[in-house]
Amino acid sequence: MAFDQEGTFNAKPIAWGIFESQSSESVAVSIEWIPEEILVEIMDEKTDETTKEFVPFDNKEGNTVSGEIWIIGKTGKILETAVQQTMKDTLGWSGEFSDLEEGGNFKPPSCQITVEKDTYKGVKYKVKWVNPIGGGTQKPKKLSNEVATSLSKKFGNNIKQVMGGQEQTPF
Repeated sequence: MAFDQEGTFNAKPIAWGIFESQSSESVAVSIEWIPEEILVEIMDEKTDETTKEFVPFDNKEGNTVSGEIWIIGKTGKILETAVQQTMKDTLGWSGEFSDLEEGGNFKPPSCQITVEKDTYKGVKYKVKWVNPIGGGTQKPKKLSNEVATSLSKKFGNNIKQVMGGQEQTPF
């Protein structure tokens, strides 16, 4: 059965390889993931506040979801953000293509992935974002009066101007 759920998951990469475009110079690293936890909203009945937490994902069938990380663009240009932030910093890739071979040195960690419905050439679910565990969803922190005052002084007039209020002032 195909994977059929959107959401944010903590997932383990289980297979990977290279995808080369037939119509351009584009190259992607294709990764197959097995979701282990899903991010859900939980309501506190006492305070009526909601928080987001990861809970075990019911995946008895062992369904997987895949996605591509495009590292080389159509014209052969290196896609620096994908290479540096996703492949190196998040997944630990050395930059050596031989590491991506079966039995190579690429040993990516579990990550936080965002899965979205893709309707190009039919309906399927694909990984759209890859972040370190805890890196894509951050809990909001309480705003102190000092920080609020500082932000208001620095950006407040400009935000009000965008909202149709006071005139914009330079920094």
